[in-house]
This record gives sequence, C-alpha cells and structure tokens, in this order.
Amino acid sequence: MPAFSLDRQAEWSSFDEQRRINRDYDGLIAAAEARCPFAPVVLPVQTFAPPERPRPGPLATSEAQQTFRRWQLAKQEAELAAQRAVDASEEMAATLNEQAREALYRAEQLEHEVTLSYQIAGLAHPRTSPPVLPETCRIERRPDADNIPQSEWRKGIEVQVSHDIFKSGVGDVIIRLEFADGQVRIGKTDELGAFYDPGIPGNAIVRITADHALLSGRLSILETEPFEFGVVHILADSRLLGGARFISLKLTRDGAELVSDEETPVRYVRE
Repeated sequence: MPAFSLDRQAEWSSFDEQRRINRDYDGLIAAAEARCPFAPVVLPVQTFAPPERPRPGPLATSEAQQTFRRWQLAKQEAELAAQRAVDASEEMAATLNEQAREALYRAEQLEHEVTLSYQIAGLAHPRTSPPVLPETCRIERRPDADNIPQSEWRKGIEVQVSHDIFKSGVGDVIIRLEFADGQVRIGKTDELGAFYDPGIPGNAIVRITADHALLSGRLSILETEPFEFGVVHILADSRLLGGARFISLKLTRDGAELVSDEETPVRYVRE
C-alpha cells in the first residue's frame, strides 16, 4: 500500500487566492522588517486614566497646545531619525536603528499625552497621526481576494497533505511536480501540510510524487487529471508516518466531561 494517495482535486477558489495573498504579504512584512528593524518593535505604552471631568481654563488650554507642538516636533524628529537609519552605513546601522526606535517611541508617547491634555482642557482632540516612515519601510494594505476579479487572480498550485486518520497536516513531505513539457519543481510541505508553487501558465501538471524522510525513499506516484492551476489534496498513511489527532483542540465543558469541537465530537471523561 502506498504511503500517499490522491484524495481529490479542486479548482482554485477565492479562499485559495486569499491564502496565496497572505503568504506573499507575510513575505513583504518580513522583508520590510528586515530593512527597517527599528519600526516593527512593539514598545510598551504608558496609559493614562482620563480625568473624571474636564478642567477647562486658560492654563489647561495652553498646556494642551504646548503638548501638541512638542508632539509635532517629536513626529518630525522620528521621521528624520527613521530616514537616517535607512540610509545608514553598515558601521552606523545599529546605532541609528536604536536612535530611530527611541524617536518613534517618544513620538508615540507624546501622542498619548496630547490626548490626555486635550481631555483635561475640555477641547476637541486635534488631528494626529503616526510618523510617516521611509517608503522602503511601508507596504500597501493587504488585498482582499473577494474584491479582485477572477481574471486578475495569480492563482498557483496548492498541495495539501493530511493524515488519513487524524486529518492533521503532514509537514516535511517532499513534493515533486512534473509539468507537461518535462519541467520539474520540488519543494516541501510546511508544518500545516501545505505546499505552494506559482505554476507555469499554459503548462499543465501531469504527475505529482510524494516522499518523506521516514519512508526511506518509498516514492508515491499520484496520477492527477492534468491541470494548470488548482488544489490537490493528498492523504498520508498515518500508520507509516505517525501523527497526532490535532495540533490544537477546542473543548467545551458538559457537566464533568469535556467535548471536542470537531466534525465528529469526542467526549473526554476523567477516570
């Protein structure tokens, strides 16, 4: 009996396109963070309890306006510091990254102080916004596949490998895609059992093989219907590859028992 068997094929859907978008978007985020290591750090923010009631008056108004001007200067300095960090030489990168991180933190703190001071003065909150980072640090908003015409989908080839008993994904499965013109692409499934390839427009997949280091070279050849883009679901023999019933499991208490939130619920009873 082969270690892997073809379960089913499916056409590319908006769900699959969104997964592709998310995968690419995560790569864009990682690249931006690598270029701008000072920007993604989540710094502790001091919170202020707003006063029970405003205390309007000339002094409070003046203090609020001064705080706002300090925030404007801090925002400008943060933007300049960020640009200096991006343009830094290798020797100065660590120092200027730290300076930019501190400047961004200062601007964020002053923005909170603006909020508090205007609340105390009973004034309408002025318009504020975070410092504008250098273009190399910015990425566009994550696209929504449902808002993209199908004709503009990039699509791809998604291979999902799951345990035949436990249904959890199987990682580190070596996937080999064979195209109609003889080209071959090889990759591995991730920890969730997914493998993605962008495919080749106009060039259909004619055969998929699957292997795993635990199988000592026992290749499984999966004869699929020729397809250009789409999703292939493969089942792995859990007796050969082991596996777990789940990676995480939601349980609901029912009296003294726990019931799993699965398609076929399992009831757990203390002995």
